[in-house]
Amino acid sequence: MAFESAINTDESGTEEDKARDLAARDLVARRAASQFARPRTWRGLLQLATSFGPFIAGCAAMYLVMPYSTLLALLLALPTGALLLRVFIVQHDCGHGSFLPSRRANALVGRLCSLITLTPYANWARQHSLHHAAWNDLDRPGGSDIYSSCITVRAYLALSPRARLLYRLARHPLVANLLVPPLVFLLLYRTPFETPRAWTRERWSVYLTNAALVALFGTLVAVLGWRSVLLIHVTVIAVSSILGVWLFTLQHRFATAHWTGRDAWNFVPAALDGAAVLKEVELQADKKLPFPKADEPIDLPARLAHVEALAEDLRAELEALKHRAALLGVDGRRPVR
Repeated sequence: MAFESAINTDESGTEEDKARDLAARDLVARRAASQFARPRTWRGLLQLATSFGPFIAGCAAMYLVMPYSTLLALLLALPTGALLLRVFIVQHDCGHGSFLPSRRANALVGRLCSLITLTPYANWARQHSLHHAAWNDLDRPGGSDIYSSCITVRAYLALSPRARLLYRLARHPLVANLLVPPLVFLLLYRTPFETPRAWTRERWSVYLTNAALVALFGTLVAVLGWRSVLLIHVTVIAVSSILGVWLFTLQHRFATAHWTGRDAWNFVPAALDGAAVLKEVELQADKKLPFPKADEPIDLPARLAHVEALAEDLRAELEALKHRAALLGVDGRRPVR
């Protein structure tokens, strides 16, 4: 499961055995996650109420306290920032189309969230889908995303001394986890960075979000004053972005995360071994959801349909596994953090 097991494994067992094990892992994980596979309207509405309501209350408390104690108001940014992160999670799920059953409702709620998170909904959702499409792929172009890219030791050693310094500096915890996150949400998301010109809808998402933010915060400044608005919302977004990147780091950039080359990449180990939460889900599912015994009733048509749905992926995985030894012989594939 771990990164080391993915790249330094012994070659015991046939390719068919490994493919069968992959299918088994996939089936166990899908069974464990099946109860969360379909969004429920009532639960989504409850999450909206318990996300927006406390966040708005937190902001209101900061505005009420600000005239009496700026320090106390800024301290309230800690819980309020955590509540803003909850709103961002709602936007994230809307971007995946998994928060509400209706696609239109997801888009509407996601755009509403973007006015609070300062994150253009359509642009971020599409960029984020690329993250899922190529996560754990050592051969993916890194771009400016220091959080979703990784290089091997050999590639790192091939860099110039200056490039190595910049690589390390950008990924230093104080820079990547404290300094950069607020700048991303406050400044970088105001531009259609790394958005192809062909993505017209996504680029307009940035421009329209910026216009809406100017109207929203312009109104707040006119009513409440620029000093309070600036101190409160910049502090809240800073806290929220730092917490969010910290959670992202815990989720994806842990010591035993799975990384592999494109030729050997497969969505099952990329998902299960590249996300800390899913590794735990799989572990618990393995304990709680064992495969049916021979004398236990099973839904044979459903099981057959599931296995057939996996067939194409497994064929591709078999071919990739055949090339894995050669691939690893060229490059040790040990990641540089």
